[in-house]
Amino acid sequence: AVVSTQSTGECEKVKIKDSLKNEILKYLESKGVRATTIYPDLKGLKLENDRGPEAEYYLTSGNKLYESRDYEKAIEFYDKALEIKSDYFGAWNNKGLALNKTKRHEEAVECYEKAL
Repeated sequence: AVVSTQSTGECEKVKIKDSLKNEILKYLESKGVRATTIYPDLKGLKLENDRGPEAEYYLTSGNKLYESRDYEKAIEFYDKALEIKSDYFGAWNNKGLALNKTKRHEEAVECYEKAL
C-alpha cells in the first residue's frame, strides 16, 4: 500500500497483513465485486499515517460495501476500523450513514456525534 504523510507529502510502502487482505478480498469477490479492480495489489490506496493501514483498509472496504448497498456488512467493517482506532472520525461518520440507511436513526446520531 502507499502511504502519504501529512507533514511531508512523501510516499512510502506499507505491508498489509496478507490474512487481512485475503479476508476482505474474498468477501468482496463473494458479493460480485471485482476486488482485483478495487485493490490491484493495494496500489494507489491512500492511507492517513495516524490511523494505521489496517483501520484505513477496513474503512475503504466498508465504503465499497456501502456503495454496493450491503449496509449491514459495511457496518461490521466500520466497527473493525473503530476497534483499531476508536477516534477515527471517518469510520464513525460512515457507520452513521450506513445505520441511517438501515433505519437505525438514533444509533446513527450517536455515531455522528462521535465523529465530531
